[in-house]
Amino acid sequence: MTNAEGTSSKKTKLHTDIERYLIEERMKNHRNNYLHPSYELEQQLLSAIREGNDVEAVDLLDKINSIDRADLSVDPIRSLKNSLIGSCTIFTRAAIRGGVDAESAYMLSDLFIRQVEKVSSRQQAESLEYDMLIGFIAAVNNSHTIQDEEDYSPVITRVRQYIRQNVNHQITLADAAEHVNVHPNYLSTLFTKECGLSLMAYYDKERVAAISEHLRLTDEPLSEIAMNFSFHSFSHFSSYFKRHTGMSPSAYRKEFREI
Repeated sequence: MTNAEGTSSKKTKLHTDIERYLIEERMKNHRNNYLHPSYELEQQLLSAIREGNDVEAVDLLDKINSIDRADLSVDPIRSLKNSLIGSCTIFTRAAIRGGVDAESAYMLSDLFIRQVEKVSSRQQAESLEYDMLIGFIAAVNNSHTIQDEEDYSPVITRVRQYIRQNVNHQITLADAAEHVNVHPNYLSTLFTKECGLSLMAYYDKERVAAISEHLRLTDEPLSEIAMNFSFHSFSHFSSYFKRHTGMSPSAYRKEFREI
């Protein structure tokens, strides 16, 4: 038998096996009066996520969850976990289409999937699915507040996105200009004209906002935050943050700690 004949034979067998499986599952589901949630209902849910509509999304998830879940494992908890991972996957794609940058959406997905693996009861699983839904919608709505890019030219839109994606790094006007392939002087003038502040002032604003989030929301030591944001020394990090906020990193964390 030639390689081509062997491949064709495998395809035929695979097709037959799939057809047999679908027939058997359809018969079993018919006996159990089971139907998967409608594709239309799922698409409505994904649309609500893309639009950042949490009220509609929760209502649609309620309707979907009023239908029994498919059996995805002989272990009921593992079956729930598998179902939640599937939900997380489609929520992630909907959030990206809603404006969340892909890397942030994937990191959020990773976080939720790790939480899925800690689930030990149906109640925890069902609660986590709604937490995932609200979390992705919050990310969509946050992306809308920082990505009002329709007000800017394509060059400035790309530069603003570049800055937000690189706040952890030391970047210069020349770096940003090279990224969008324009002269630094032209970019500097255009950015100030469209945004009302200089490019480096915008970079500092986004950078300080990101550092502030780390201070409020994480347990990272200050020295690690400084390294994460590419400061060459802790003293440079501390003086930079104080210059822009009027507070040292430690004082800011003490006053605005959220966890």
